[in-house]
Amino acid sequence: MPQLIRNLRLSHKFALLGVVALVVVLLPLSYSVRSVEQTAQRIEAELAGIGPSRGLLRVVQLTQQHRGLSAVVLGGKTEVESQRSGRQAELEQAIESFSAQSRHLRADAALGQEWDRLVGDWRALGKDVSTRGLTGAQSHERHTALIGRQLMLHDRLLDASGLSLEGEPASR
Repeated sequence: MPQLIRNLRLSHKFALLGVVALVVVLLPLSYSVRSVEQTAQRIEAELAGIGPSRGLLRVVQLTQQHRGLSAVVLGGKTEVESQRSGRQAELEQAIESFSAQSRHLRADAALGQEWDRLVGDWRALGKDVSTRGLTGAQSHERHTALIGRQLMLHDRLLDASGLSLEGEPASR
């Protein structure tokens, strides 16, 4: 092999050296580019999950407020009914907004089905409260169970978008 290199013309020796240098540079460079692309994809997924996360937390917040106002109304203070019904309308808007925001994240069929069940359960609960079809304790119990399921869905939403994991160990 040394004899072969010795017999090459100087321009061919430089060309051979250039090829070796190119291989040495391209391997780490390709790894680095692939790593940057993966990081960019992960960040895009995380950013796509922030809006729906906020939307679902808004639904949880309004459900909690509706629970409190419902307890007051079902406890006999009917003068708060307008606030309760207003909060219920606001919650319906938040539900519609979250449904629109989260369409791309609902590729996971289980998330979509759970959300649809939550919406159905909320509508039944809202109707029962509006028609005074339950006691304050029953309302509180059903609201609390619904909120717990909403928070579990939020955790799953965070998992699906990658927000619940820290991909960069240095940022812990």
